[in-house]
Amino acid sequence: MATVTRRCQNAPQCKIRFRISSQSRRVYCETCRPPRSKAGAVSSVPGSSGPSEPGPVEARALLDLAAFDRQDTVPGLIVLSVARDIDSGRVKPEQKAQAGQRMLALLAVALAGTTPARSADRLDEVTARREAKAAAAS
Repeated sequence: MATVTRRCQNAPQCKIRFRISSQSRRVYCETCRPPRSKAGAVSSVPGSSGPSEPGPVEARALLDLAAFDRQDTVPGLIVLSVARDIDSGRVKPEQKAQAGQRMLALLAVALAGTTPARSADRLDEVTARREAKAAAAS
């Protein structure tokens, strides 16, 4: 294998010469080379700088899970993760239907055997006071 001696492309600041194979495309020395990244790899999704408001699918899934108080369970968190992927565009358009079906199946698992969590309303408060008054009178 033939080798050649090349000078670092960062020439004004770096005067290092290095030997490499003649077929190599390397142009920087080990200290000057830019960080490596795989070709075609995306380091971040465009338009997403971090946590933001939930999209429509994630918001609705969160409402459905919260109605049954299941948003902190493992199946509930997986449902929210799939919903976030659908909203963010990480799921290709041709895969959205499959991801949606997977999310609905997971939602059914997350809500299996539960009843909606009821919030106390004015009538419940009146009924509780009436029962407490009747219990105190007897």
